[in-house]
Amino acid sequence: MSFVSKVPQAVIDGLQRSFERQIDILPTEYLRQFFRIKIGDDIRALETAPPKRGLQQTKLKRVKQTLRMLENANGACAVNYNRMLETAYGRKGKMKWELLTPLMHDPAAPLPERIIPAVEKSRPPTYTPELAALHTSSLSRTSKALTSKALQVPPTLPERADPNSKLARLLGPFSKRREVNIHKRFYKEELLKILPPLEVVALEQNDSQESSAHPIRGTGLEFTNVFEDIEAISGSPWVVPTTPLRGREAGNVSPPSVPDEANLGIRTNLRQRFVRRRFQHLLSQIPILSQKPSKTQSNSSDKVPIRYVVTRSPRAMLNDRRNNPQRYPLASAADMAWFELAESESQKKKTKGGKKSVQNIDKQESKG
Repeated sequence: MSFVSKVPQAVIDGLQRSFERQIDILPTEYLRQFFRIKIGDDIRALETAPPKRGLQQTKLKRVKQTLRMLENANGACAVNYNRMLETAYGRKGKMKWELLTPLMHDPAAPLPERIIPAVEKSRPPTYTPELAALHTSSLSRTSKALTSKALQVPPTLPERADPNSKLARLLGPFSKRREVNIHKRFYKEELLKILPPLEVVALEQNDSQESSAHPIRGTGLEFTNVFEDIEAISGSPWVVPTTPLRGREAGNVSPPSVPDEANLGIRTNLRQRFVRRRFQHLLSQIPILSQKPSKTQSNSSDKVPIRYVVTRSPRAMLNDRRNNPQRYPLASAADMAWFELAESESQKKKTKGGKKSVQNIDKQESKG
């Protein structure tokens, strides 16, 4: 039996000091608080882990990986910076499941029927309206969106599961236990592909027929303005520098109008454009889940079931290529004037060409 030595306390103290140096230069207060809590939990788990079976060494390896990620992110590595933001804002890791858990269960929903009548645990998984909206939208998934039919009958379920099918009549009924397992496996596999929203927003109609939005049903980050801060840092995808980079670095000309770092609580030594694009990339992975107001039907007092809609922030950067239309600036009044002039000129050419063709036809008919 091999003996595994315990991690010295001096090594743990050195890791804590290194983390503090890296956390202090993170751009936002939310990131600094998140990683202080996360690293505190990781260090505490490392200290209390038993050294046997290499468990403490495994936790030490993970802590060092997190430290390298923060060091590379603060060193302007785009891959590690994206990974840091995805971890902090619940695109992966433990935070993702903390955001998804409130949306997975609805206490008011009725229980589905048992697949095996004598077994209570044979009930198929239920999809809440929020979860169904996230599954059926490509904006909130890492892969292709599901159909509403797939939520009722998984596509991995064989045709034989239908007792009225030809295979069921030919080969006999399908195993109920296998049917239960297929439902649960499909539910778990597809749940891994969801990108959870930071908050759920309800759109309500006022007396003036204007819609107002306010957060509802907690995902954990309501009333924190975390999503609004991400949008403010991202700015507009079409921000174009007014002067070359060489002139801006020399300090000859002031930079273009972008979000003020002092007002947003940002402190970083990285280039502002680099940080802005990383947050724009993060916005492309954060869906906005909105609850549409329930309307009352005119013939009865029954209300239409609540419907959820998944959208994406207009400030999200879907493609970082230079020729991406989303990075083009909005058309100004001068641009619109030139566009209208070009359209009028093209219309004139079309009308002149049509008149000439009609005249040529008339001449040919007169000669004939």
